[in-house]
Amino acid sequence: MTATDVQESLDVDLAYTTVMTTLSRLDGKGIVRRLPSTGRPHHYVPSVSEDELIASRMMDLLGATEDRTAVLARFLGSLREDDRDVLRKALRRKSQP
Repeated sequence: MTATDVQESLDVDLAYTTVMTTLSRLDGKGIVRRLPSTGRPHHYVPSVSEDELIASRMMDLLGATEDRTAVLARFLGSLREDDRDVLRKALRRKSQP
């Protein structure tokens, strides 16, 4: 997407320069990647999948707490049973050599 594409897809009215600044910062953080271009406009693509981004955010938040046990326990307690089943299966797969 170009910065204009991003600007037009948003539900808020942001200045073009704001969108460009944000895309540049996201590029610097490795969240998006600016494709090589011989001219303008630059095109941007995601660097990571949505599930990778969400997992990274969850890890950042978990790292910001002093009581990881309490946070994880509350998180598990808030999951639906089918989500707990998915988590159990994923943990079993990770623990197998």
